[in-house]
Amino acid sequence: MYRILFNNFLKLKFLALIIFLLYNCGSLKYSIKNVENMNAANKVFFAANENNLRLITYTEANDNISLSEILNINVPQIKNIIKISNDVIAMASEEKGIFFFSLSAKKIISQIPLENLADYRIRNLYYNFYKKEKTLFITYYTPTGSGVTLCTVNLKNNNTNFDCSQLNTNNSELTSDFVNEIDFDTKDNIWFRYSILAGHGVSRLSPDGKWSHYTKYNSDLGSSEIEILLCEKQSEGIAEDNIWFASENGLSRLMYKNNEEEFKFFGDKKGGASTVTKFLGIEDWFTDAIINITDLKTMPNALAISNKKAIYVFTGDNINQYSPENFGGYDKNIIGGLFYQDEYIYAKIYSTRSHPSVIKSINIFNLKEKRWNIVNLWQFEKIDPLDASIYSLDEKRVFFILKYKHEDDKIIIYNTADSSIKNLLIPTAKLNDN
Repeated sequence: MYRILFNNFLKLKFLALIIFLLYNCGSLKYSIKNVENMNAANKVFFAANENNLRLITYTEANDNISLSEILNINVPQIKNIIKISNDVIAMASEEKGIFFFSLSAKKIISQIPLENLADYRIRNLYYNFYKKEKTLFITYYTPTGSGVTLCTVNLKNNNTNFDCSQLNTNNSELTSDFVNEIDFDTKDNIWFRYSILAGHGVSRLSPDGKWSHYTKYNSDLGSSEIEILLCEKQSEGIAEDNIWFASENGLSRLMYKNNEEEFKFFGDKKGGASTVTKFLGIEDWFTDAIINITDLKTMPNALAISNKKAIYVFTGDNINQYSPENFGGYDKNIIGGLFYQDEYIYAKIYSTRSHPSVIKSINIFNLKEKRWNIVNLWQFEKIDPLDASIYSLDEKRVFFILKYKHEDDKIIIYNTADSSIKNLLIPTAKLNDN
């Protein structure tokens, strides 16, 4: 009896040791949080683990990657890193708030502590003008809703000063504290997209402080549960200045034209699909509208749209549909995201049969030649990555950043000129080696 208990005790100690080693080894794994153009010659990948920051610099002139020294920042659980200036980046930590790091001084120069924020579960950071001042907008993942935090940021003499305030339903005209996304249009309006569970549609805050609110009941939004918000920037997208809203029922557009606003809906607002077809996941077989939209991207004089099974190029008047080749069965793979650059649309293909979901391939569509090229992602690690991000390198090349559960992030360069692939893998051992 005692021998059995003693053996079980040893097994538990051994299991605890394995878990401890796995946890500590995992903390050495660097994850790429962002890619920024810090100057004309270099792209910088910001890679972080539990305690350290590492800059991976890609120099286009000699097609070379170099590593900075390990920068001990002691900022755990970094959710996001964004560029504030050519020298300063902002890092969002779930445990400690927002940190401003100077690349030239190689140190943290300022911090927005948690007590200045609405919650520690930071969703995303945005950096834009608000009332003519550069402002950091912070959104949150929270079960009760936390609104938005606004922090004006002033950079001076290698120091960062900030002043934070909160926007919520108690002190503003936000109609919900569950804000999932923020975007900025060409009129300097700020748009807030609410959680689809809140069902409050979207709100707009103008530079003069005036609020406007849009749902399916007072506008041509296809639904009050908006899943994607996209504001066209200068010289982007379809003629005039447009704001796009995607829901499960289709696409809506708010157009600024001659100082007037015009709403238009492209979809199936009445919900023509039956409960049965929705349950089977084939409701888009029974409507001519583009429903169940998964992504939107602006193109020159057009909009790229994806739903689960196809991509579309929409000019405002005409639409063309293109379905990926070697896509698999209807219930096997879906298109989960888009990227556009220089007459090429990149479609990210996810498996619906894996838990957690994995990305199987990136399918690239040549708009001029109307043909597909497929990059199967399994080849790089003999395992499907959990996700992938796509960033521009130059007119013909892009970076694929592949994310894995246990393995290091992979950096891949894809060249549309000859469909070539270059693997810029940097092992964790090298990242942790001064």
